[in-house]
Amino acid sequence: MAKGMSKQPSTQQYVHTLVQSHETELKLDLLLSLTKIDSEDVITALKKHYVDGAPVRNLDISQQAFSRGKNRLLEVYKIVQQLNDVK
Repeated sequence: MAKGMSKQPSTQQYVHTLVQSHETELKLDLLLSLTKIDSEDVITALKKHYVDGAPVRNLDISQQAFSRGKNRLLEVYKIVQQLNDVK
C-alpha cells in the first residue's frame, strides 16, 4: 500500500443525507442505479418525496414499502459519500 493510505474505509461520520425536495432527479436516478430497487411505485414515491417534496403521507405507497426503499437508498448514498472520502 502507498504511504499514508489506510486499509480500512473511512470511519468518518457524514451528516449529509438525502433531503426532501432538495435532490435532483439525476442524483436519484444515479443512486437508484446502484440498487436493486425495481418497483416503479417505490421509485416514483422516492422521486416525488426527494425531488418534488411530497410528504410521505401523500404518496400512493405503503409507508413500509417507502421506508424499505428509502433505507436502501440511504445505505447506497452513505457508501457513495465514503467513496468520495477515499484518496
